[in-house]
Amino acid sequence: MVVFEELIGRLEGLKKSMHRLVDETAKDPEIDSYITELNLDQMYSGIDADGYPIEPEYKPYTIKQKIKLGQPIDRVTLYSKGNFYRGHENIYSGNGITLTSSDSKTKELTEKYGAEIFGLTPKSLELVREVFFELILQKVKDKLL
Repeated sequence: MVVFEELIGRLEGLKKSMHRLVDETAKDPEIDSYITELNLDQMYSGIDADGYPIEPEYKPYTIKQKIKLGQPIDRVTLYSKGNFYRGHENIYSGNGITLTSSDSKTKELTEKYGAEIFGLTPKSLELVREVFFELILQKVKDKLL
């Protein structure tokens, strides 16, 4: 009986700390970097959070510049010198995560290409959920054992 009472006590403690555990897991560096990686991969592939091509297409001047830099011109990647990508950040709040960039061009790019350049496709979200659940299950196991 003592074993069950101890387990029940741990489960009750876990229930009380669940919101904190979820918040901590959401801010875990592994999750944070994975979300960034997925969003930047989508951008470089020319896909927005809804899974649609990023539009409008590049103008002729931009195409010439990208050819000089050896960069793709068959899709909009939002990559030139890398500042926009390097500035990528995930801002955590109680209700979720906002993806953005600290780069000075962020406002201009979101106005031109849409806010959907930031965010994850359903497929990417599923990948994040899998990693998130693995991390949270490990934390739950650690608390219970």
